[in-house]
Amino acid sequence: MSQKELMEELFTVLHTIKKKMYTDRVNKKHPSITLAQSRILFLIAEQTDMSVKQLANTLQTTSSAITQLIDGLVAQNYVQRTESELDRRMLLISLTPHGEVELKQIKQERLAYFSSLLSCLSAEELETYVKINQKIVR
Repeated sequence: MSQKELMEELFTVLHTIKKKMYTDRVNKKHPSITLAQSRILFLIAEQTDMSVKQLANTLQTTSSAITQLIDGLVAQNYVQRTESELDRRMLLISLTPHGEVELKQIKQERLAYFSSLLSCLSAEELETYVKINQKIVR
């Protein structure tokens, strides 16, 4: 295969994997949480007390879109809004204890899903696959 054909094939394969992941919905057991909301939960867990603006910048979207997603998470008691001690005009978003429990469960489900998805690879192939992906993202 030529370089161009390989790139086209890689694009097709990556698109198929992405489509399969969205179709299978990694957090299928949590239908009330959208993919975008789960991304917010993961971000808040990594960096506690994020503002709406920080989340919007990180996810490359608008503050109003983030606010709508946060409203849904607040309604389900996954996150809470608190005033910043430095600037009372700024609201910080953090996980609630219920949100922490749910996020832990989602992480376990994702790990099980990815294990299942990649179960067709041998241990050696999986190690090679991980190394290749690490090289790409560096």
